[in-house]
Amino acid sequence: MIRAFLLRKVFGLASAFAPVLLLAQVDVPESHLPRDVTVHFEGGSAAAEYAHVVVALTDAGLLEYEPYVDRAGQTPAAILAKSHRLIESVVPPELDRLLCRLNRHICTLTTLKSGSGATAWRNLAAPQGQPVAVSCDAGIELRPSYEICIPRLTLLRYPAKQQRPFNPDIEDLATIVVQNTRGCERFDAACEAVIRKLNPGLRGDLRRPLNVASSTITVPVGGYALRLPIASEEQFHRLVSVLDTTVVAAGDTTHGISNKHVYYTVPARAVSESAAVEDGEAATPAAEPADPLSVMHYPADRIALDARSWAPVVVGVWDRHVDDLHCAFAGPPKVVVHADPLPFDPERDPRRSVRGKCGDPRKPGDSLYEKWDHGTHVAGIIAGSAKDGRLPGVNPKARLWPYEVNPNGFEAPADPILNVEVGEPPLTPKVINISQEWIESGASPSQLRRFLMGGLSVGYSHDILFVASAGNEKHRIPEEMQCTIVPACWSTDRVNGSGIISVVALNHTGTARWESPPDCVARNDPDASTCKASNVGLGFDVAAVGDAFSSLDGNSFGAMEGTSMAAAYVSGLASLIYSKAAGKFGLTPGTVKNRILYTADFLPELDALVHYGRINFTRALQFDVDSLTTDIAVPPTVDAFVKDESFRVFSGLCDCGEPILPGTMLQMSQIRRISADREADIAADHKADTVRYWVVVEKAGRLSKYSDVRFDSDAVIRYKVKSREVAVPLSNVLDYVCALTAE
Repeated sequence: MIRAFLLRKVFGLASAFAPVLLLAQVDVPESHLPRDVTVHFEGGSAAAEYAHVVVALTDAGLLEYEPYVDRAGQTPAAILAKSHRLIESVVPPELDRLLCRLNRHICTLTTLKSGSGATAWRNLAAPQGQPVAVSCDAGIELRPSYEICIPRLTLLRYPAKQQRPFNPDIEDLATIVVQNTRGCERFDAACEAVIRKLNPGLRGDLRRPLNVASSTITVPVGGYALRLPIASEEQFHRLVSVLDTTVVAAGDTTHGISNKHVYYTVPARAVSESAAVEDGEAATPAAEPADPLSVMHYPADRIALDARSWAPVVVGVWDRHVDDLHCAFAGPPKVVVHADPLPFDPERDPRRSVRGKCGDPRKPGDSLYEKWDHGTHVAGIIAGSAKDGRLPGVNPKARLWPYEVNPNGFEAPADPILNVEVGEPPLTPKVINISQEWIESGASPSQLRRFLMGGLSVGYSHDILFVASAGNEKHRIPEEMQCTIVPACWSTDRVNGSGIISVVALNHTGTARWESPPDCVARNDPDASTCKASNVGLGFDVAAVGDAFSSLDGNSFGAMEGTSMAAAYVSGLASLIYSKAAGKFGLTPGTVKNRILYTADFLPELDALVHYGRINFTRALQFDVDSLTTDIAVPPTVDAFVKDESFRVFSGLCDCGEPILPGTMLQMSQIRRISADREADIAADHKADTVRYWVVVEKAGRLSKYSDVRFDSDAVIRYKVKSREVAVPLSNVLDYVCALTAE
């Protein structure tokens, strides 16, 4: 988990108030300034909106211009397009007039009756030889006719996508993707292939009217990223202020352009995770600890688990560098494919040790480096193979797809997921581990939010399960609405959070919050920097042990701890569920997330730390049939449970904080888990109205957890054995888990 701050524009989308500035009034040390601000333009109006932003930045004196020597007598459009400073091939009128004003030695601007202006360019080709370039600050009389001043900037094109209403009776798909969204330059075979990948159920010839009902369709969208370098704090604040004035909330565009298709992001300086993993800090990797997987009930027979012919699954690791040559990732069917690895600078990024033999320990005094070791350690927890007696990863047969995250935060000029395929046969990611953290507030969607949850486009959390660490800042977040740590806190979003699962870290026994050093929060250490602890609270989903012994860069192994490691365990469990269920169930990210949540160990000591409990590998993976554990004898094989009955609740508390009304009926068909609270006061007569339970109910794909539930005394669970129906008093039930069901 890397702690960083995502500084960005906050729009009041449903408010009449002016846009709010984040950071504009805050003093920021030069060393903490972001390296750049990125403005994104998407869709058919991108060219005009880009022109508007360039004009605003120029008028504010925030955009530098440089001379371009024209050797061929080209048009301004050709010059800008050649140097990657133009969207499409035509200069928008607003930008054309700006360039004319700045190049009056070769352009005349005529004002029309309509109030707009017409330009007449008369630039010439440069003479043979070595023509002299004159500064753009020079007077008109000094500037030659072969020189044009153009903005010093670079545009990067990236693919995006958007879900939109579509009526095939009145709309043409080619017009939508070529003209309206600019997702394709032309409607050719390559464009059709992209559309079909975005819409797997689409059939027929896309060049003809589609024979589908009026509904929605996902289409490619052309996106452009404009990066503006930051040189000083004063320039940064001025830049943010101009963007806040120029890019305004949709519906309030009197003096600016709508944020419907334009947004900007500001990455900030990353801060390393914990004292044990600080860059440059000397530390000898700890001795190998006891197996933390046994605490989380990982199947005891690891060899049998590894040998099973479960389907391969791709797990993404969005983190720092992953050592793809590490011996833990060697051999079939392991596949490690890097997506956009960051450039290596040997002066700024020294590597501490030469690659040794597999399992060679770090030399005394060698450092654990966040940049090189963190991602490799996380990847090893998820999918490392056992080497030289070392503990294997959770799913040694998983394929890895690392995406190297810039230390300044999540900032991708292109869609990192679109068209990703790993291994042979090629597979797309099912799970992506994000052991990273940013702080975010406000209504304007950041780039990461758009990728995961949607915004201008469809969020990938509808197709991929994202596992996010809760962070190590010692925060206690009692309510969902108070949670601003992303992407972990997005897991509670009622619309798009079903594909995101947030993870709290526990100590090595799995019964208390992870702290380093132990109990430092309770001791209230005066030096806060020496105390790290997992963020906790009901805004987070599940918990896992935060200690791990795994791979380190350069064929080494060592111990690390924190919420990053806990998240990796959950990602490994999710990958196992996908592997085992392949071909049997129509899994969605929400299905897998719910399975992990309602099969967790519900412990009283964890009730205030996390919404659900500690993950339980064995229980989560036994999903083929319903399971029942009682304190009386039951047949080892049950044909089916009777689901068409209801239980009357005597009392209890829902996870919304409100008491359950007496007489509330819970449908057996909606119950996913019933677990007896063994620590509660259980009467000797074992009547159901005195035994207390945790109960998890699923309605429309969303889980609700009830605690301290007491049922009517005559409540029973019914099941069938060889067509004979058997009733078990609920007071004798210790645990009931519903089987995994297809969606």
